[in-house]
Amino acid sequence: MALKGTLADIGIIDLVQFPHAGRKTGELVVSADGQEGRLSYDKGSLVHASTENYEGLDALVLVVGWTQGTFEFLSDVAPTRKTIDMDLHRAVMQALKLHDEQKEEEQRRKLERSQAVREEDGILSSKLEEFVSSVDFVVRSSVISPDGSLRAAADGVVGPPEGIEKLEVELHNLLQSYPRGKLNRAILVDEHGTVVLIGLQEGDALIVAANKEASLGSVSIAVGRLAATLG
Repeated sequence: MALKGTLADIGIIDLVQFPHAGRKTGELVVSADGQEGRLSYDKGSLVHASTENYEGLDALVLVVGWTQGTFEFLSDVAPTRKTIDMDLHRAVMQALKLHDEQKEEEQRRKLERSQAVREEDGILSSKLEEFVSSVDFVVRSSVISPDGSLRAAADGVVGPPEGIEKLEVELHNLLQSYPRGKLNRAILVDEHGTVVLIGLQEGDALIVAANKEASLGSVSIAVGRLAATLG
């Protein structure tokens, strides 16, 4: 008879080790986060572990990190492979150690990426501020990331134009949903002036708003030069 339950009933570490006490032979099937892990035991010894992409100790490293899911122990299912050559306790301790090291490495890389993004955004802000201060007809310049968040922005001396944030959202959505492939540039002219949208590399959107006194040609040239410096 199969033993079933959830990881809320028993922690993953206790679950992985429970066949050892009764010297059980069988297969422990654990399902979590759309993944499945299979651990095979021979008289209480863990001899094989597998997931969709890993096997052996690498698979066990993944499984010991699961905190939510379900499990089923299939009694008397004889192992067909041997990919773990150490005793159960040592294998679990080694898997936990490697799992913690992987988490630390992921956190380190995440921190490095965050720092790199902050540095890039700082440089981006400086370029936008320099552009706005050097072109008197520009009232706002901003860069929106593909996920819709504001990476950097610079406003003219009178501050941000009324309704500019809503306009930036709409233009970002236009860039992301444009039905004819990649949108390179769009120019809008209304009663308040000219707004230029340019698709940058990596999916960012450059949006520049100019006052109504500026000519279309002057705005287009200035924004084109800025876009060239941003890539």
